[in-house]
Amino acid sequence: MDAFSKNQKIILNRIRYAYQFFVLADLDGTLVPGGTSAAPKLKAKERKILETLIQAPSTYMGVVSERPVDEVSKSVHVPGVHYSGSLGLEYAVPKGALIELEGGEALKGFEKFTAELKKLATKTKGATFTNLGLYTATDWSKASAAARKSFSESARELEA
Repeated sequence: MDAFSKNQKIILNRIRYAYQFFVLADLDGTLVPGGTSAAPKLKAKERKILETLIQAPSTYMGVVSERPVDEVSKSVHVPGVHYSGSLGLEYAVPKGALIELEGGEALKGFEKFTAELKKLATKTKGATFTNLGLYTATDWSKASAAARKSFSESARELEA
């Protein structure tokens, strides 16, 4: 977003002449610092940039994230923004209802796998587990080499 701040007048002038312009920005690592499992909050500077883009003629703003859409919209909280979350499996449009792409029966196996993976991560010293709905993440980088090997083998057994 620093590039936008430095060249705001030039960018807004070019947008003015575009027929339609859709800007997408990733939440984690672009709008807020990456690497946190807690719900991030957008700073005033980034919020102002999004508001400026939304006000430009024929311009639409979207924020994408691996996080669930409700968490993304709470973090950004800028009227008029489109949101895509859970790695594209959920999205919300301004003044519209949340749309979820459902996996139906396929998700039951995933939910069971997720529960078992969480148990495994909890038992592994130095491992963390994050459940973001349709996306889960484990980090065992702080675990010892032996614990990482054991975790990896157990996770592969679960996957099978």
